[in-house]
Amino acid sequence: MSLHDSLLFLRGFLRNHAAVGSVTPTSQHAARALSSRYAAALSTTTRPLHVLEAGAGTGPVSAVLVEMLRPGDALTLVEREPRFAQRLRERFAHRGVDIRAQSVTDLHASAQFDFIVCSIPFRALPAADVRAILDHFGALLRPGGELSFLEYIGGPFLRRNAARLLHNREAHDNAIAIDRLIAADAARLEFKCDVVLCNLPPTRIRHWRKTAQA
Repeated sequence: MSLHDSLLFLRGFLRNHAAVGSVTPTSQHAARALSSRYAAALSTTTRPLHVLEAGAGTGPVSAVLVEMLRPGDALTLVEREPRFAQRLRERFAHRGVDIRAQSVTDLHASAQFDFIVCSIPFRALPAADVRAILDHFGALLRPGGELSFLEYIGGPFLRRNAARLLHNREAHDNAIAIDRLIAADAARLEFKCDVVLCNLPPTRIRHWRKTAQA
């Protein structure tokens, strides 16, 4: 990750910390963990695969995915922050990557993906938005498709307790609601979880698979 991209990311955080979620971009270690399910599929299937990255930021995970792409595979990057989306175009448009400056929930469900990689900061959003995004991911994934997303270790605990200490009932209730909805979905869908300490902050990469009932 270049200094230019790191500073661009920091400025994005300062403008809208809820949308960006972290002061630093995803590390190379976390990017590879987020991309690991697609990487594993490359050795087990010969059919073309379609990958979606939601919340691509300035492209640290995108760069890993782009290098893995085989002829016939397709990568779609979605980033609603205009400055980040422009940087993605500068870095990856010439590689045939489909780059969308929009919210991921605006993607039509007719676009079907084998893998979704997500760096959206769920814990910084209203619970209703998290529910809408996860439901839309379910609509976008093919049967058996997989979602990989990150969450910062200790983040849920810190948000709940910071809200409680500041007597912010709305924020506390929102944090609890997100905990519950993610736990409920994880009980049905999660099959793997990776811990990446070489990230700021350290992160957990959760892998969910769409089932016939999902």
